[in-house]
Parts: sequence; C-alpha cells; structure tokens
Amino acid sequence: MDKYEAEVLRVIDGDTFEVLINLGFGIVVKHHIRLLGIDTPEMREEQGPIAKKFVEDHLLNKRIYLTDVKPKTDKYGRTLAKVWLDEEHIDLTELLLREGLGVPYKSFDWTWGGGVFDFAFLDFFRKPK
Repeated sequence: MDKYEAEVLRVIDGDTFEVLINLGFGIVVKHHIRLLGIDTPEMREEQGPIAKKFVEDHLLNKRIYLTDVKPKTDKYGRTLAKVWLDEEHIDLTELLLREGLGVPYKSFDWTWGGGVFDFAFLDFFRKPK
C-alpha cells in the first residue's frame, strides 16, 4: 500500500483540507484532499463549524499520512484519500464517526480486502441526540 506524508496547511471543512504532499525525491505538491468514505456537515449546517474545528484541532500544521489515494479527482478537483494522524494508524474518518460528526458517504464502495463493510457497527459510534 502506498503511503504519502503530508502537512496540513488549511482546513476547509470537516472532510476537505489543503496539504503539502511529499511525493519523494524532493518533490512536494500542494493539493486539496477529500476524506474517503465519509461525509461531514456543510459549513452552513449547525454541526459544520464543529466538524471543521475538530479536524483543525487534529490536523492543522501537523504531519499526516495519506493512503488509498484514488487516481482520479472528484468533480471539485479534490483527491480522495484515507487520512491517518500518525504512523500508529489513527484514522481520521473513524474519529469523526465516533464523535458523531460524519456519516458514511453513500456512493463510496466500502468493499476492500475481499470483505464488505458492516454498516451496523456505526450504531456503536453514533452519539445519542
């Protein structure tokens, strides 16, 4: 699995941020990343600024790692990827789900490694309203 080190420059909302990606051999590019497989509230929604602040607290001006990077960008020019907070495998998507600040992205194929994602486990992460 390819893994890219990146530094977060700016958080746009709960699932999108701008990074400097280290591609190796001294090549660094600035790009927008969209979290793979999760949708967080839009900024105009009540939970939007809360999700953004949560992501800022965990990512801003820190090193992260990108995996499962998709070869094509989305319709807004963002690269879809999984985001890890460190090499200890702390998954940003999982943290957002546990805090009730996101839901699985409907069109994402949660099948990988021959298995199928079990959406029932998400009930464990949802906070009571």
